[in-house]
Amino acid sequence: MEQFLVTEKSSTLRRLGRDALRGRWMLGFGAILIYYFLSYVPSFLMSLPIPFTSAIALLSLYPLLMTGPLNLGYSIFALSLFRDDEPEAWQIFYGFERFGKAFGLMVVIGIFTFLWSLLFIIPGIIAALRYSQAFFILADNPDIGILECIDRSKRIMNGNKGKLFLLGVSFIGWFILAMIPVYAVSIYFRASQGNVDAAMYGTLTIEEIWQMATPSSSSTIVSFIASTGMVFLQVYIMAALTAFYEVASGNLRPGYIASTAEIIDEPEDEPQTEPQDEPEDEPQDEPEDEPQTEQNEE
Repeated sequence: MEQFLVTEKSSTLRRLGRDALRGRWMLGFGAILIYYFLSYVPSFLMSLPIPFTSAIALLSLYPLLMTGPLNLGYSIFALSLFRDDEPEAWQIFYGFERFGKAFGLMVVIGIFTFLWSLLFIIPGIIAALRYSQAFFILADNPDIGILECIDRSKRIMNGNKGKLFLLGVSFIGWFILAMIPVYAVSIYFRASQGNVDAAMYGTLTIEEIWQMATPSSSSTIVSFIASTGMVFLQVYIMAALTAFYEVASGNLRPGYIASTAEIIDEPEDEPQTEPQDEPEDEPQDEPEDEPQTEQNEE
C-alpha cells in the first residue's frame, strides 16, 4: 500500500469539505440528526429515574452495540457525499449490514486505545489518531478483516498524525462560537435543577420526579434551536475529515483536487499532455499529401 503525506493546509482541507457540502448542508444536517438520535437517546433515557434495573442494564449495553455500526454508516455516508455518489441520509443505517465487523472493529480500537492511554494521556491521543481512519477503510473495503483495517489505518497515518491533529484544532474557534447559545440556554434552565436536587433527597414521589425530569415541549424546542450551530459544525468537521482521508489514502490525486488545493505536481502534468496530441494529427495529414504528389508525377 503506497503512502501519501498530506501536505495541504488545514484551510485547504476545510475548503474541500465546504465544496463537497455546497447545496447539501441540509442533507448532512439530517444524517447527523439520525446519528445523534440513535446514539444519545438511550443515554438520555438512562439519565431519567427509571425504577427497573433490567431496563437500565439493557440501556447500558446499547452504546457498546450501536457505536460501531453507526460509525461505519456515518463513514459510508460521508464518503458518498464527498464523492458525489448519490448520498442519502439513510446510509447511516448501512453500517448494520456489516454489524459483526463494525462491532469488532470498535471493540479492538477501544482496547488498543485504552491500553495506550494507560501509559499517559498523550500516547492515548496518538493511538486514537493512528486508528482514526479504520472505519473509512472498512467502508471502502468491506471484504477485508478487522486487523487489516487497523493496519492500513496505521500506515495511512504514518507521518500524517500531526496534520490531522492540527485540522481538529483549527475548528476550536467555530466550536466556541457554536457553544455560546448552548451555554446560554443551559444557564436559563438551570433554575429547575433545585427541584431535581430535592428529589434526590427523597422529598418527592416517583411520579413527581418523572414529571420534572421529562423536559417540556418548549424547553426541548429551545434546546434544539440552540444546538443547531453545533450540528452544522459537526457536518462541517465530517466533510473536512473525509477530505483528509481522501488525500491521505491517495484517492484525491493531483489534477482531481479543486484549484484551491495546493498540489505541487499539478502544474507539471499539464504541459506533458498537450504535446501528445500534436503528433497524433501529423500522421493523418501526411498520407493525404502523398497520393496527390504521385498523381502529379503521372
